[in-house]
Amino acid sequence: MKVAFFLWVPLVGGAEVQLIRLAEYLRKENQIQPLFLFLKESQDNPLFSILNQKGIPHKVFNFSNSSLNTPINILRISRFFIINKVDGVIAFLELPCLLSAVASKVSPRVKFHIWGIRSSEFRFKESFWQNLALKCTDQVISNSKLAAKNFSLLNSKEIRSSYEIKIIPNAISESFYQVRSEEKNEDELSLIMVANHRPPKRYDVLLSVMSKVREIYKGVLRVYIVGRNTETLMDEYSEFKHLSPFIFCVGFIDNAERFIIEKSIDIGLFFSDYEGQPNVVMEYMKLGLPVVATKLQPISDLLPNENSDYLFSNESIEEISEAIVYLLINHEMRTMIGKKNSEHVVEKHSLKRIGTQYYELIRTLKG
Repeated sequence: MKVAFFLWVPLVGGAEVQLIRLAEYLRKENQIQPLFLFLKESQDNPLFSILNQKGIPHKVFNFSNSSLNTPINILRISRFFIINKVDGVIAFLELPCLLSAVASKVSPRVKFHIWGIRSSEFRFKESFWQNLALKCTDQVISNSKLAAKNFSLLNSKEIRSSYEIKIIPNAISESFYQVRSEEKNEDELSLIMVANHRPPKRYDVLLSVMSKVREIYKGVLRVYIVGRNTETLMDEYSEFKHLSPFIFCVGFIDNAERFIIEKSIDIGLFFSDYEGQPNVVMEYMKLGLPVVATKLQPISDLLPNENSDYLFSNESIEEISEAIVYLLINHEMRTMIGKKNSEHVVEKHSLKRIGTQYYELIRTLKG
């Protein structure tokens, strides 16, 4: 069976990481042939080298912004499905979902189409997409309960009867399951936030919080900022220049898990205005870190109930700072929270568990 994984542009982000994990699992366990498709080229496309390394074929349609929703492009996609004998599609993000949904209807070979809604910001802004959505009666997978609740068209009677929502969460990677060593130099503690520097991520919140933390906590502290476009972060936020001695802007790295282990990170941070299910929060948890983050439903769903006290609104700078300081000075609490996080996420979000759910859905839809 050949499955097309359809995305927006070839960047290394949450959706891409998840689909590569899923593609590898389905290829290994269920003999599914993965094929990655992208609507547009990107100036920075490290994803291609990753796909080549893993032996996963890929194609970029490279549609222009003005022609994304034209019938000729829908026909181009459907013709590609037919020529390449694609049996089904798993699509993430707004435009790939809708374009491939319609294109798959033109191709009689495509037996299933699965949507992955990544965040609560999934919206139809043009009448074209609204009319298109009303015609689509395919299965929807949402990575987030919040996304499903806020998917505005699903609230209308006309479309609700046409969709069945399946909530299948993200999966953690299979590498580095071990929790960090207990042998840790308590005289030097480290925190990390892994996120590309672009909306909806809130590095302004992180820096405001760390400014408060430094007023209270006088021990040796390192804060690592990892993600695309973070190299010049401190130049952009010049009002926080005084934090430069202990803020380390690393930029993009291809293996955040290894970095967290090598640097003996103690606390994982994540601040954002909205999210699907952030992969990095699951990686923090898997590696035994306590998590201090924005209080968003998809993140709350990831954590065990007893550890949700460390989620806050982005406006609660004082509370976030106090929580971080408390964890910095309390080794036993960090260890206890981290252990519960690790056990919880390994049980609920293993690749085998999530991959099996996807495959069972594919089998059901394919018939």
